[in-house]
Amino acid sequence: MDIPILRGRSFLESDGENAPLVAVVNEHLANHFWPKGDALGQRFHVKSPAGDLLEIVGVARMAKYRWINEPPGDFVYLPLRQRSHSAFTLVTQSAARDSGSISAAVRDVVHGIDPDMPVFDVRTIEDFYRMRAVKVPIMLTQVVGALGLMGLLLAVVGLYGLVAYSVSRRTREIGIRIAIGADPWKVVRIVLEQGLQLGAAGVAVGLVVAFFCCRAVTSVVMVGPSSIGFNPLELAAIALPLLLITMLATLAPARHASRVDPIRALREE
Repeated sequence: MDIPILRGRSFLESDGENAPLVAVVNEHLANHFWPKGDALGQRFHVKSPAGDLLEIVGVARMAKYRWINEPPGDFVYLPLRQRSHSAFTLVTQSAARDSGSISAAVRDVVHGIDPDMPVFDVRTIEDFYRMRAVKVPIMLTQVVGALGLMGLLLAVVGLYGLVAYSVSRRTREIGIRIAIGADPWKVVRIVLEQGLQLGAAGVAVGLVVAFFCCRAVTSVVMVGPSSIGFNPLELAAIALPLLLITMLATLAPARHASRVDPIRALREE
C-alpha cells in the first residue's frame, strides 16, 4: 500500500511461524505509549494480558484504515504467516488501464492455489474510494437533510397552528380595545409585534441548541473541526421561514378579529 516505514523495518521472509512474534505499529501508537520515541524493541500483549507477546520491529506512517474522515488512531500490523486468518482482503496492483479487467486473472490465481477458496466483493481502489469518500457521505447527507426538512415542515405547521390559536383567543380583548376607541390597525400592529417577539425568541433559542447539537453530531461522525459551524445563508434559510410563518399566523387572525363588530366580540364569551 506504499505506507512508508519511518523507523525500524518492515516484515521479512524470515518472520515465519517458528520465528519470534513481531509487529509494525503506526506512529500514533508509538507516540501514544512511548512518547519519548523508544517504541522499537518494545514488547506488548495482544487481545489480553495473557495474549501473545509481540516485539515492535518497525514504525509506519499514519494512514486511513477504515474511513476517509477518521481521526488519528492506534494501529498494529501483523505478518500473515504468524497471524493467519480464514478470511482476508487481497490487494493486487496492475499496470493495466482498466484495473477491473484483472479480476478474472486474480480469481484464476487464487483458485490455482486452492480451488475451494471463495473470491467475492472484487472492486477497484477507485470504486472503494468512491464508496467510502463520496457515495456513502452523500447518501447520509441526503437522509439527514430529508429528516431535517421534515422536522422543519412539522415545526412550521405546529407554529402556525399554535400562534393562530393563541391570537384567535384574544378576539374579546381586541374587541374591547376597539370599543374604547383604539385604532384597529394599531391593535393589529401590537399583536403582530408580540407574536414576532415570541417567534424571534424561539428561533434564537433553537439556533443556539442546533449549533451545539451540530457539534455533537459531527464529533460522532468524525468530521474535522474546521467543518463545524453555520453558514450565514443557512441561518437565514432556517430563521426567515419560521419568522414569516409566525408573522402570517399572527396577522391573519388579528386582522379578522379587528374587523369583527366590537359588540359581537364582547358577546362571544
